[in-house]
Amino acid sequence: MKCFLPLFVVALVLIATQVRADEKGKTTASPAYPQPVLGYVETDATIARRIGSYCSIYPSEGRNLKANDTLVIIGTHQCERAYSSPTDFYEVAFRGKPYYVQAVRLKVSEDDLTRLKAMTEDEIQKYKDFALYATKRNWLESAGDAVKKLEKTAPYGVAILKASVYGMSEYTEGMGFSVTFFNTSKKTIKYITAHYVGYNAVKDAVKDWRVKSSKLTLKGVGPIAPGTSATYTRDYAWMTNLVDHFDITELTIQYMDGSKKTIKKPDKVWLNASTYRILKEYNEDLSDNDDSKTEAAPAALATDAAPAPEITPAAVPAAR
Repeated sequence: MKCFLPLFVVALVLIATQVRADEKGKTTASPAYPQPVLGYVETDATIARRIGSYCSIYPSEGRNLKANDTLVIIGTHQCERAYSSPTDFYEVAFRGKPYYVQAVRLKVSEDDLTRLKAMTEDEIQKYKDFALYATKRNWLESAGDAVKKLEKTAPYGVAILKASVYGMSEYTEGMGFSVTFFNTSKKTIKYITAHYVGYNAVKDAVKDWRVKSSKLTLKGVGPIAPGTSATYTRDYAWMTNLVDHFDITELTIQYMDGSKKTIKKPDKVWLNASTYRILKEYNEDLSDNDDSKTEAAPAALATDAAPAPEITPAAVPAAR
């Protein structure tokens, strides 16, 4: 990709007063919910469904977040163990489920924390219910948007999920690239040929001296079955370290039945990094069996904040 967008952030603003229209067009206010207490990840952090026996969160059991990601805080917790100072944690709402994160990983307003701690038991429960519901709905809507973007590539028969350039060695000049194709057609791909151009940081095309041209070709060998992906790499695609990114200028797909398709404008099938990550993480959520319970919408919100429609998952398996 030309750039790698940040991990999808739960861009959530919980509205203090929900308003819904009745049959006569009038509006009535539903129960008020406090404004969210937001925590901002300062450095890379891991959230998990439980706190380990040594007051730790283990990356293998959680999800990794990056700096500037945003979380909705729904509670505080202090973990104590013998011969050690207590460790502070925040309980957060993430995609409809409660998680824990070390407090030192988040930047939070002291005023917001004071407001959270001042809530009554009844208020905090309503706030948690709403936060879990709202983050789940927001996540499903975002996943639905990502699925729609993937579906738009169906007429072309392929989607470019991700691509990147990489340096070959600190001792030699040379760069390679990796690209992942996803078969959105109903036929198995036999070969896929990509014509591409590498660019430096100021967007000038980079020539490869071996072929005396900036226009290069990669031929990927399948099969790529419908609904699956394949990743192709090419080491030393350029004998220089000046390549910053690359564009695929044309794609030719040959299917197992002998038919062919040429895509003159591959930018129409190139998904941005955030869309791909949403699809990937949504499918990971489906295979996550650590919690079969689904948090329902609070009864007071069932009318004016109905759950998002069910999404037919777009399979994005691990690239081979």
